Amino acid sequence: TTLALHRAVDAQQIDFLNKSMGAAKHLLAIINDILDISQIEAERMTLEQANFSLGQLIDDVLRMQDEAARAKGLHLYREVDPALPQLLCGDALRLKQILINYVGNAIKFSEHGQIIVRARAEQENGLSLLLRLEVTDQGIGLSPDQQARLFQPFMQGDDSSTRKYGGTGLGLIISKRLARLMDGDTGVTSEIGVGSTFWAIVRLRRAAEERPPEITPPH
Repeated sequence: TTLALHRAVDAQQIDFLNKSMGAAKHLLAIINDILDISQIEAERMTLEQANFSLGQLIDDVLRMQDEAARAKGLHLYREVDPALPQLLCGDALRLKQILINYVGNAIKFSEHGQIIVRARAEQENGLSLLLRLEVTDQGIGLSPDQQARLFQPFMQGDDSSTRKYGGTGLGLIISKRLARLMDGDTGVTSEIGVGSTFWAIVRLRRAAEERPPEITPPH
């Protein structure tokens, strides 16, 4: 489809190809979600351990979602606690997957206002820390009953959400399973008409160069 779009000149043909591209990306997203949840359920998913910059990771996510946010008049911001280490060690790709899911949902269910990604340490020691990530929006919000339905396979806030907003209902359960693989968890606080805050807590190691020196006790 991409190759055909490079050669297309007819307006109607370009429109058809763009719709085909959109459908293909939607199907690919569904397949990826199903493969991810299948790997997790079969306990076949392994996490990488490599150094990464949390600030860079969050910026990458916001850049990826910027066009969709601008199209709806939404503003994206980040608030990263400056006390966090510059480098952390863990699976940056899976952490990014959680954030993309949260920010994408925030954009999907918001019609105005701002979306803020926050990061801070929930708990830390010399070798690791519990990182808390939050994505706050000013969207439609969720009732307590709807919140109870989230983070379950193939579930959204209500049955009409799938028809109106699209999606498989797998993104949040994948995020929860990924967070639990990282010795953490996920959750949400929300109010109808006010907005929602989706959070994830994950355990990450400090990068080797960020760890405080070990003190050898005297003999």
